[in-house]
Amino acid sequence: MVDDIKKYSIPRTRAELMHSRPMDVHQACYHKGMWVLRDKIYTNNLRPLMEYESNAVKRQLQKLLVDLYQAWFHDPTLLIAVSFNNNDYVLDKRYNKIHITQKIITIIKQLIRDGYLYYHKGMPKRGAFRVGPSYLPRIWPSELMIEEFKQLKFNLLDIRSHDIGKETIILNKKVPLPKEYKDKYKNVPIDYSDTPNIRAMRLIMTCYNELLRTTHIDIANAEKDYVSSYNEWGNETKCFIKPFSFIYRSFSDRTFNKGGRIYGAWWERCATLHRQHIYINGNPTVEIDYNSAHLAILYQMKGLNYFQMSGGRDLYALSIPLLDEVNDDQLEGYTREDLEIFKRFLVKKLTLFALNAESEESLWSATVQGITAEHKNPESAVKRPPVRILPKISNDFLASVFTAIKRKHYPIEDYFLSGIAPELQRIDSNITSNLIEHFTALKVPILTIHDSYIIEKKWGQTLINAMQSAWIEEMSRIKEDTESKPKRSKYLYRLTSNDNHYHFSNNLEKPIELEATQGHAGGRTEIKQMVDFESNHQLSNKYWNQWNSEALEVKASAIETTLTERYKLSFKRFQVWLREPDNEFSLDDLPDIRERYENLKSGINIHLYESWQRDKPYWMRTEEDMEDDEIAEWEMAGASHLCE
Repeated sequence: MVDDIKKYSIPRTRAELMHSRPMDVHQACYHKGMWVLRDKIYTNNLRPLMEYESNAVKRQLQKLLVDLYQAWFHDPTLLIAVSFNNNDYVLDKRYNKIHITQKIITIIKQLIRDGYLYYHKGMPKRGAFRVGPSYLPRIWPSELMIEEFKQLKFNLLDIRSHDIGKETIILNKKVPLPKEYKDKYKNVPIDYSDTPNIRAMRLIMTCYNELLRTTHIDIANAEKDYVSSYNEWGNETKCFIKPFSFIYRSFSDRTFNKGGRIYGAWWERCATLHRQHIYINGNPTVEIDYNSAHLAILYQMKGLNYFQMSGGRDLYALSIPLLDEVNDDQLEGYTREDLEIFKRFLVKKLTLFALNAESEESLWSATVQGITAEHKNPESAVKRPPVRILPKISNDFLASVFTAIKRKHYPIEDYFLSGIAPELQRIDSNITSNLIEHFTALKVPILTIHDSYIIEKKWGQTLINAMQSAWIEEMSRIKEDTESKPKRSKYLYRLTSNDNHYHFSNNLEKPIELEATQGHAGGRTEIKQMVDFESNHQLSNKYWNQWNSEALEVKASAIETTLTERYKLSFKRFQVWLREPDNEFSLDDLPDIRERYENLKSGINIHLYESWQRDKPYWMRTEEDMEDDEIAEWEMAGASHLCE
């Protein structure tokens, strides 16, 4: 209950309440400066109230301060949504290892009373807010707290996106939302038992997050530390360019056979328009994705290759008489090109939604919502056809288009309206996990957006090779006549395998820069879609030259990117931070850090993790490193007897 602090509630508009995010207590800061602020506030404000549990209170207070500081630094207008319900702070051995308890409620209330935090009470569905979601209470730093923040003398980069041992493998169950949400649901994390495969997945994500922590990722032409994007309702949102992201795999429907996609990165919420200006460690990038991946997978599940069958035609190209038979005088400034873009967008949306929907009614509703949102996005190339061409996107019109889609893709028609999308996501997430494992082992940062990947241009050709190999390996697992696991591709050097054994080889060629094509048109690579395998699961040579060249698409990075002063300063600060002395507490300094590290060790192969941290891949090694390796090899060969 929050009755005791109602009098401290500060009025806020609906727009201000919407501009918020949930409290994130998993962020961490081991810098000694944050400890000083924590101890000061604890001594002056909380010790009289909670002295008997000082360690637990200090730990939770620090989590709160780190989150407030990070939010304020990026956006002083951003509010933090918090719950005052004790049931929301139940200790969980998997997802709440940092031990945030009901004490956090007492801490927040006291800081509100003492003037360190402003507060807006929770809002149920009534009055002006009867439409839309209810609102949790909001908090944000007061002028008193902001003055304390301004005195902090450490780099924002010293804030970690996640604490040691935060769970990276999430298993969810579906929980229905209230009736007014029309059969929608939310995902709620549930516990599970570890297996060697899960431990291997967790090791990959742990190493990947550690690699990203020492990687500078930024939008080089951004004037501010955010870019504008648009949500599913067409409303403008801010995509903040954060120093770090916490990346995790999320599985659905109580099973590890569904979902598994990678989430958590800020660049996932960034429009393609902005992604082409992403720089990694000061270098321009290229984005490459699988073309029509889910449809290609479905054909593969039937033992077919659509690209070979179709002669390379677009999987989303479709004749729609109502739109194809439009006269020039009906266009009214709307061009033929606009019409083709809209047609492809419509067919793609309807096709992909049909893989997730389980009824025609839900399919029509989702499609209309998706089209409406796209039209509200001023940056979208998809323009709504004039009324004279398409007066209304009716259910009958969508049904006619859907019938044509099923006719075009008759070999896989039985998969439509089957709800198979989560299973397809499991397959494409396996491919993505393989690529993350490959490049993390090489200590080469790769950014993922489901089945699309961003990498420094100099690694472009290496990425294409790895994408080809990852696709072949995963497709061989679902081919109907596959009886055993495929042979590992030479392009997929592993950090681990499913049985958690070390398989990684450091022997990789130097980076080869890819000459990316500009835009989508003509941007296809020469990498081919998988067609067939011999009994040994190696690619059959007789099909090699028959492969279609539509499997991968190279999205251009910007021809010229003007580096803004904000970006230059961001990159400089990052370089300084990498070189400056470590001001963090270590495992030996604080017992609670040691405790979290022990939790981490119990969930991964710690020996592989530590060897990955320690070892340099072949392409990064200096002449001095090579000399050390030669000495080690000489000693291992028993050559030391020559010195006798």
